[in-house]
Amino acid sequence: MVATTGFRDGTAEARKSIAVIGAGAIGCVVADAAHRCGHLVQLCVRSPVQKIEIERDGAVRPSGVEIVQNVAAVRPADWVFIATKAQDTAGCAPWLNWLVTPHTTIVMLQNGIDGVGIVRRMVDAEVLPTIVYIAAERRAHNRIVHFFGDKLEVPAGAAGQRLAAVMNGQIHIAEQQDFTTAAWRKLICNVALNPITALTAQRFGVFSLPRIRELAAGLIAEAAAVGNALGASFSPEDVDSIVDYCCRLSPQGGTSMLYDRLKGNRLECEHLTGTIVRLAQQQGLAVPLNKAILALLTAIDQAATTQVAAE
Repeated sequence: MVATTGFRDGTAEARKSIAVIGAGAIGCVVADAAHRCGHLVQLCVRSPVQKIEIERDGAVRPSGVEIVQNVAAVRPADWVFIATKAQDTAGCAPWLNWLVTPHTTIVMLQNGIDGVGIVRRMVDAEVLPTIVYIAAERRAHNRIVHFFGDKLEVPAGAAGQRLAAVMNGQIHIAEQQDFTTAAWRKLICNVALNPITALTAQRFGVFSLPRIRELAAGLIAEAAAVGNALGASFSPEDVDSIVDYCCRLSPQGGTSMLYDRLKGNRLECEHLTGTIVRLAQQQGLAVPLNKAILALLTAIDQAATTQVAAE
């Protein structure tokens, strides 16, 4: 777009048209950051919501993002951020049909490593994978609590550099030369943090228990072996450091899978633990702990699906 806007550091950048699909915690935090940069932001939602509020350090501030529920009402966008749950990626197709132009870049803000391929099969556009390090929770219909973190890791290259210019420091964009290993590192963390918090219905404080730490270490070691077979690079010391990281997180923190279970929503189990189990089978690797966890998560997910259908 041709209009320009002043940024906090005094520079001027071209104002962009930005759409964020998905009004969960991560989508709202990123949409609000883009709005604070001066961009024209559309937050695309399924359920009606009048406004979004962001809470940080106990202070609540309304966000000025434009909220759009009608697919046909959106404007074409320079950048489209997909912030739905992984299992809902295919449902983005109607939005993408209206938003994407030959000049649009799509940015993935999802857990797992499957989303890019799904989107590329739906639309002909540049798709930029990211690894999200933002801790946030949707506490009410319109209230997002942003605990900490403002970083997206991206593959090194021009697309990531353009994204950094767009976000202008409101979201930190970190280029990764070995994006495969970086993406697997996040997935490996997720196959311990998400399932254990969801299955125990507890926040990160549960990782202080010795038996939980032992279980986490086993899940992480199995996942790291699968990652190594597919091009990532994890040493035994790397595995130990990932376990330590998971067990040092703030006890009050939680995961999207925990929040979804508490709300009775569908779980991302097939796109996290399911990915490890599926790829392990393809590589002829044994992952008994992850298989057991997947069986438990699937039972919970099917119960949630049945409940939604009944409603």
